[in-house]
Amino acid sequence: RIALNWDAIEPTHGRFDWGYSDLRVSAIANAGLRTLGIFGNTPQWASSCPNLTGPGEVPLFTICIASNLDFYRNYVRRTVRRYGPAGTGQIRDWEIRVESNPVSSQPEAYGVEDYVAEANAAFEVIREEDPGARVWVGEYAFGRFNFDQAMAWTTYVAEHASFDIHSIHHFNTP
Repeated sequence: RIALNWDAIEPTHGRFDWGYSDLRVSAIANAGLRTLGIFGNTPQWASSCPNLTGPGEVPLFTICIASNLDFYRNYVRRTVRRYGPAGTGQIRDWEIRVESNPVSSQPEAYGVEDYVAEANAAFEVIREEDPGARVWVGEYAFGRFNFDQAMAWTTYVAEHASFDIHSIHHFNTP
C-alpha cells in the first residue's frame, strides 16, 4: 500500500512533483511486491472546505473532497499514466481514499454523496487509462459513527459507486 497524496504530488495547481512518490513506488516494486496505490489528501487549493479547522486549529482540508472534479480527474489520470501500464507498470490496483468517510471532529467535511461522486470520477479515469486495473473503494473507519450510520454509509456506497473491491476498515467499528 502506498499513499499517492495529491497534496504532495500537486501542492500548487498545475505543478507536479513526483520525486518522493517515484522513490517510494520504485522501492516497493524493487522488493517484488504488488502495490496498491491510494488516492488521497486533497490539496488546500483544490479543497471543497479549505477553511475547516480541527483540534489545535489544524486545517482539515486533506479530508475534504475536491471542489472541482476535473482537477481531481487530472490528478488521477496523471498518476495512473505515470505508474500504470502506460508508465512504469508498477501499480494495477487503486484505492479511492484511506478511511474515506470523514472521521475528524468536523464530519461536515463531506457526505457520502460527495465521496461517491469522487469515487466514480476516479473509477472512470482509471478504467480509461488501464481497463485491467482493479479499483477499490472504502476502507471506512466507523469510530465516530453509530451502527445505523455505518450501515447507511456502506449501503449507499455499495449501491451507487463503481468499484471492483469494497474495503471496510474494522478499526473501532461498532
